[in-house]
Amino acid sequence: WSNHRRRVAEEGARAGGGRKVVYLIRHGQSTFNAAYEQTGVDPMLFDAPLSALGGRQVAELGRSLRASADGSVYNDDDEGGSGGGGGGRAHDRFNPMPQVVLVSPLTRALQTATGAFEGIPGINVEVLPDLRERLTESCDVGRPTDELRREFPDVDFSALLVHSTPTSTPTRPTRRDSSTGQHGMGSSPRVGTGSSSAGSLKDAVQDDEFEREMERVRMRDGIWWYVDPEADPPMDTPETCRRDFATYGYVEPEHAAKARAARVLSAIRRRPERCVALVGHADLFNLLASRIDPRGDELWLENCGVASYAVAPLAVPFRSPSAKGSAAA
Repeated sequence: WSNHRRRVAEEGARAGGGRKVVYLIRHGQSTFNAAYEQTGVDPMLFDAPLSALGGRQVAELGRSLRASADGSVYNDDDEGGSGGGGGGRAHDRFNPMPQVVLVSPLTRALQTATGAFEGIPGINVEVLPDLRERLTESCDVGRPTDELRREFPDVDFSALLVHSTPTSTPTRPTRRDSSTGQHGMGSSPRVGTGSSSAGSLKDAVQDDEFEREMERVRMRDGIWWYVDPEADPPMDTPETCRRDFATYGYVEPEHAAKARAARVLSAIRRRPERCVALVGHADLFNLLASRIDPRGDELWLENCGVASYAVAPLAVPFRSPSAKGSAAA
């Protein structure tokens, strides 16, 4: 924590120049984490909740946050803590304090965010769908939005609620087959295997737009996690998602997770708050950290570990009145 405190102080000083402080907080240990550490085999625990140890880790994190919020003295040796403290001391793990909490919709992250920030007034907890973990294991297959809203009534799930209904289901863009010269439907390679040929930038953009539209369609049915596009029949229910993952497994392509990390950074930069806390996952945070600080080291947080960064807000292009008039003309 001493290194983290120095980092927070540095970032806070830099944020004074117009940059904002962003905390990356990994979720507490999940039942999946606990089982996998013992066996090295996926235990098929879909959307795994926190373990008992994970609950204690979140409680310690909450004590740290509340001490930071009221300026009190914090002791790492408090009951339930992990030790390492040398007596009471002024605590600056979270200085400045977050003004908003953005959280992954996976249960372990929701439990961490609501548990750690419980009792701290004035901080809203909002779901940011792109913060979900890259789907590689059973624990990354989520639960329907309505089910989560009932379990976490104090969390803002607005970002998962899609009210508009498209007139038709999006269709994958067509493109010319380079080997035959014929036009055909664009198709994704088998998930997790990588593309067999390098597509053009235009094709990649079209595919991304198509997948984003399909994601919105699935969100209407409460499915916000990654779905295998090659599934037959298409996976359009939580039950079929779990069935097919358990049957043959599939992995979210790295490029898709990287695109989400880029969208998360863009969303942070657009927000008005000067200090934002993100509660999420190891893989996605590593990708996000590489976007924030491309020359920095890889970031692999332990359960309930915290990292902090200074992020420049999104610049708003200046347009003079004369330029406006010219554009209107």
